[in-house]
Amino acid sequence: IYVDSYEWYQYTALTSASYPNATSIGQYCFYSCTGLTTANIPEVTEIGASGFYGCNELMTVQAPKLKTIKGSAFRGCTSLESVNFGSCTAMYANAFQDCTSLESVEFNSEMKMDSIASSIFMNCSKLPFIDLKKTSKVGANTFNGCTVLDTVVLRRTSLCALANVNAFTGTPFASDGTGGTLYVPQALIASYQSASNWSTILGY
Repeated sequence: IYVDSYEWYQYTALTSASYPNATSIGQYCFYSCTGLTTANIPEVTEIGASGFYGCNELMTVQAPKLKTIKGSAFRGCTSLESVNFGSCTAMYANAFQDCTSLESVEFNSEMKMDSIASSIFMNCSKLPFIDLKKTSKVGANTFNGCTVLDTVVLRRTSLCALANVNAFTGTPFASDGTGGTLYVPQALIASYQSASNWSTILGY
């Protein structure tokens, strides 16, 4: 069951959305639904591009089977405080950009995303900690503007690439920051200390 693209586009009177049997949310489906506070989508596995973009009152999303979050899906959801997408395996650029109240992100322990795309958590200024599980690459600007992010965990047993040092601009990890803590497997500590871009971040 597919909830159509643009279904509730800019419908500001909508306060809650419940689709107990839907499996997919189309692009721009709830775009700028500024009155929307809750979304119950327990069977949804994919949210299309900009699906909830600009839903600045959205606080709760129930989507335990969500696997794919397309670009800017939750961008500008400034009231969203936490997300727990236990089945997620793919997130696209800007997915949570400007979610300025986001404090907690939980992923499945076996998450093996090929990469965390660019700008996904950009300007999430209340996010203090993130466990990226087995992610293989952190994209450009991923955490740019995450002003309190001081703890990052990488559990992959081989080196996770860092596309650009600007992934941590405006965080404690940056050259003008207070310093952050990166947790990696003990066997890879030396590799991270000498790796491109990571060596710069860790040098701060």
